[in-house]
Amino acid sequence: MYIYIIIAIILSLLALKPESKQGLTISFIVLFAVAAFRALNVGVDTGVIYYNQFNNHTGVRFIEYSWYGLREFVALFAPYRVHLMVSALLTLVPLYYYAWHKGKSAALIILFYFLLYNYCSSLNTMRQFVAMSFVLLGTLYLGSKRQWLFYAWVLVAATFHTSALVMLLLPVLDKVKVNEKYVTATLVLTFVLGFFNTMDFMNTAISKFNLGYINYFGVAYTRDVTFSLSRLLLNVMVIVLLFLTNKDSLWLKSFMLGVMVLNVFPMFPDVGRIAKYFLLFQIILFPTLEFNPGTTKETRMIVKCGVWVYSYSVLLYLLSANVGGVVPYSFAW
Repeated sequence: MYIYIIIAIILSLLALKPESKQGLTISFIVLFAVAAFRALNVGVDTGVIYYNQFNNHTGVRFIEYSWYGLREFVALFAPYRVHLMVSALLTLVPLYYYAWHKGKSAALIILFYFLLYNYCSSLNTMRQFVAMSFVLLGTLYLGSKRQWLFYAWVLVAATFHTSALVMLLLPVLDKVKVNEKYVTATLVLTFVLGFFNTMDFMNTAISKFNLGYINYFGVAYTRDVTFSLSRLLLNVMVIVLLFLTNKDSLWLKSFMLGVMVLNVFPMFPDVGRIAKYFLLFQIILFPTLEFNPGTTKETRMIVKCGVWVYSYSVLLYLLSANVGGVVPYSFAW
């Protein structure tokens, strides 16, 4: 656990000089090394599912041919370790390319990516976070004359993880108008509804849609997770930002939608994976908060401090729960 806290502190210090190219280079090297040279027991899927698929040449679904093709190509001439290295690069390079194009926000984007547990999750569910990085890359072209590139990158992402197709909704979401009172009421309602997701209902839902997680049901998801402190924290943060910042920001609306989805389906693995895409955009939202006119300087400072406290709380809470099986960390050697 301590290595993640040390990295968080390093990234926080590097964010003090957000325009430093050396700082971005250092953070990239650190994050790549930790991902590429980790032991196989870091990340549940890393040493079990992905490792077995690599050795047995199995596990391609629907249109996920880029992931399958990459894995089979590496397997022709290199060990599984090289596959981990390539996966780390495919996750980090698009992320850093996006951050680089955001200038002064670059170091903060990387920092919040780490603090909000995206990086730790990428050590477990590798291919989804490869897909998420390509989606993030595509958002550079949203609203531009080359918006077709956004759709192209989403389709590329889907060839690594099909769930990326949900991001085709982003341009539609961008046009939705937000009402603070209605959104707050919906957040409260969906959070309460989450308490009534019984095991029978979840079993029916998973069986009906056959989304590939039926084997997990009754094993990893039988514990009571209808209440979650981290999800409560997500709801509180959304409501605070809703009333104090630009409610029509696409990134805030994405954050809202992701939280609502988690509220309604707290025990549904596939839906949780879809919500991750929407929650990812916190890393764009937080570094450049657009406050409402009339918001006092003191309030702005409190909110910005609150964002940092919230982000560190998310990291520490999820690490303490060992989400994704990334604790304890150890290098391959």
